[in-house]
Amino acid sequence: MRKPVDKKLFTNTVKKLVEKYKESKTALNNIPVTLFMQGQTEASIYAAIICAQINDNIRLSQSNLAFILHQTGYPQYALPLLEYHLDKNPDAVIYNNAGQCYFTLGDTANAIKYFAAAIRLNDHIAEAHCGTALILIAQKKEAEATQH
Repeated sequence: MRKPVDKKLFTNTVKKLVEKYKESKTALNNIPVTLFMQGQTEASIYAAIICAQINDNIRLSQSNLAFILHQTGYPQYALPLLEYHLDKNPDAVIYNNAGQCYFTLGDTANAIKYFAAAIRLNDHIAEAHCGTALILIAQKKEAEATQH
């Protein structure tokens, strides 16, 4: 059974970190990722939301939020963020991240579509090739999968 999370403790911790590093956009972007890597799931989500609000014009902050939402089990909430940013600025990494979210949700048709868009923009994006290959293998299309 999972131990209950002290929300007040993690919100206060995040607020202190944000206050300490508010002058550095790079340091702010590192807060949610660091918390995520430390296994502090709820704190990382909260920090990612705060950083995305503060750095609303920095795509990495928005991408970090979407990544953390996806990796913590909320790909359905990451997708609208990713698609919003793709409408503004097509980017291979964001296409790949959307493909990964669709793949997690079991929507392989959209996953393939987004992986293909990522690969068209950057043929060296290994994650999109890997996702595509996994889907093709599941579809018993091994010959096509080996191209990825």
